[in-house]
Amino acid sequence: MHCSQEWIKLTEYIVYKLAEPTQEKIWKKSWGPCPDKYWIKITELSPLLKKRSPKDHLQQSLNESALRRCASGKDTWQKENAPCENGALQEVFETDTEINSAEDFMPILKDVISRIENVCKRSVSEMTITGTQEDFLVEELETLKTTKRLLWLSIQTREHDHLSSKNIDTLIQKLSENETQNANLRRKILEREKHVKELSSMLQFKKINVLKEDRMSRSASTVEAHLQCQIQRKGVENEELKLKIQTLEKKIAEYNLQVGEYKHQILALRETSEQEKTGLRKAITSQKRKAAHFEETVKNLTSRIREHEVKLSEILSASDVWKNQHDRIVEEKTMLEIQTEDLKKQVTSLLEDLKRKEEYRRNSNEEILGKLNSVNSENEKIYLENEKLKVSLATLENSTSSFENEMLDLQEKAKLQENLAEQCKTQQVELNAGTHGRKITFLSSTVHHNTFSFQAIKVKDKTEAELKDLGHICDILNTAEEKLQGFQEKLMYWERISAQKGKNPRELQVQEEDNINSIDSHSLEVENFNIQKKYEDLKRKLEKIEFQNEELAYQLKKEDESLQCGKLQLEEKIAEYNDLTRQLESALEEGRKMVAEEFEKLSYTEQALQTKILLLESELREWQEEKKQLLCRFHHNEKRHEISLKELENSLQRSENKNQSILNYVQFLKTSYITMFG
Repeated sequence: MHCSQEWIKLTEYIVYKLAEPTQEKIWKKSWGPCPDKYWIKITELSPLLKKRSPKDHLQQSLNESALRRCASGKDTWQKENAPCENGALQEVFETDTEINSAEDFMPILKDVISRIENVCKRSVSEMTITGTQEDFLVEELETLKTTKRLLWLSIQTREHDHLSSKNIDTLIQKLSENETQNANLRRKILEREKHVKELSSMLQFKKINVLKEDRMSRSASTVEAHLQCQIQRKGVENEELKLKIQTLEKKIAEYNLQVGEYKHQILALRETSEQEKTGLRKAITSQKRKAAHFEETVKNLTSRIREHEVKLSEILSASDVWKNQHDRIVEEKTMLEIQTEDLKKQVTSLLEDLKRKEEYRRNSNEEILGKLNSVNSENEKIYLENEKLKVSLATLENSTSSFENEMLDLQEKAKLQENLAEQCKTQQVELNAGTHGRKITFLSSTVHHNTFSFQAIKVKDKTEAELKDLGHICDILNTAEEKLQGFQEKLMYWERISAQKGKNPRELQVQEEDNINSIDSHSLEVENFNIQKKYEDLKRKLEKIEFQNEELAYQLKKEDESLQCGKLQLEEKIAEYNDLTRQLESALEEGRKMVAEEFEKLSYTEQALQTKILLLESELREWQEEKKQLLCRFHHNEKRHEISLKELENSLQRSENKNQSILNYVQFLKTSYITMFG
């Protein structure tokens, strides 16, 4: 009973691990955006997953083990241990086969994913999803392997106890027989695997051919689109040529009318010429000579016309150059006008600022002069009071208290004078700041013209940053591909380990040979059936593609024939156009006259522009001279202001010295008063 409880716990743990979303659901989540034709390939492989899902096998094995346990419950207590161990071994062997089938299915799943990746262009997010799903599958395989190891260890321990009680000879014979049967089965499996590999190689070769045909069809479609565009262009050109031909036909009709009139005149002349044949023959000979001479002159004229055409092309190129120069001069003129307007505005603003500051200086100077006069008057008053003090020493002895109050008033006045000096200094600092601001405004006008170059540099920096971002994205894609390769190598490594571990427990395989044969044969039949279905589908697709290619080739032939017909028509129209160019030579002379008139106009406009440029240069010179004069005046006024400030400082120092002398005198009087009167 303890043995059965342990087996039940182990089976419940395996069912819990396998009670997760199936392979088909995971594929639907990850390959949702893939096309339908590639989703069909995944759905064709889904029956393998359903048939090989370890959850269903484990449930069947658990049901069978439960039935066996119910049947074994009817037996006596003597045979209780034997059925428990046989059921456990059957369950372990079934789980082992299911794990091996899952491990064998992993490379098939990898091949399908790699084929879909080659066909579908996926984003980075989809690549990450597939990587996580592969990691999830690897973790599930690892959990299954751990459970497998635990089961084998428990079985080995129990079998070791069980073999101690039974005969070892019988087991050795059974092992040898089972080994021979296993060797035969392995040979068969290897042969089947070779056959499957050959079929898979054939499928890959056919898929490569299909991809090549798809590329050829795409290139043919691009060629068709290009040819259609060319045909449309040629159709438009043909329509233009038709319009020109219609105009020329009208002119030819007019010429034919004129020719008809001339023919009537010739008939009338013939009637008269019959009467005067003898006289006219001499005239005809002379006219023939004139006609030959005229033909020679016509040839000379055609050669001259060609020379004039060459000269006219040269003149047109020169006129284009002059036009470009004219446009540049106009642009420079507009820029200079804008600059002159800006400079005029700046000059007006500077003149207004100077006027304001001169008025402010005048007001400040008048205030300073008033303050200086008040200070001088106060100094005179102080001198008078000192004289009165010398005369009235006796009165001072009686009114010391009133004198001290007057001294406090004098100290407050000295503080006021110090404040006035500080205000003068702050005004000087503000004037210096104003001059610095003018310089900054003058420089800002020059900096404004350089902003365009900074904007161009910013655009270049942005493009370089975008290129760097693209390089970073390429690096991320390369790292993702390297990670996928690493995961594939890990899967191969774990598959090898599982194959090696599947070879070790030979003793259990001896007891369950019949089950292995049935399961392997069934799985191989299912795989062969699926491979045949895929082969038939691929044949159908190849036939469709061949039929489409034949249709495209037939359409290309038709288009080539239509193009050849169009070429012939174009050649005919070109010949007619060459005939018409001869008639257009007369119009070239009028064009030459127009060109000469335009050259004269351009020369007049250039002369006017040069005069305007000279005037602007003279205005700039005058403005620069005025600016220099204003700067000289400004520096002269600054020097005067500094001199006046220095004079004020000297006067303040003198007044301070006088105040200090008065204070010393007052202290002397105090000391004398104290010494005299105690």
